[in-house]
Amino acid sequence: MTIYKFLYKHPSIAFILLMASGLAFGAMTLNIFRLVAANWKFITTYGLMALKDGGLEQAFELMMTGMLSMIVYLIFKFCENILIERMRSLSLTRKKRNAE
Repeated sequence: MTIYKFLYKHPSIAFILLMASGLAFGAMTLNIFRLVAANWKFITTYGLMALKDGGLEQAFELMMTGMLSMIVYLIFKFCENILIERMRSLSLTRKKRNAE
């Protein structure tokens, strides 16, 4: 059984995963743009000394946080797609019943 089929059969788990990934995405990206701008300003102002003091490490950590937040966002969209497709199939089933 694929993850898609499992989550389609268990919409409550898909919804919980949707909420968790949405909250995680929001928490991870809350200040990321401001931190990237501050890190860039630090590196451009102090140059090589800033890189030695951890500016490069912090830039790498910010890039990893950005990548991880995009993975969490993809999980959010995946669960959203499953739940919307399930809702569509339920509404189509109801329309067919009403037409009969």
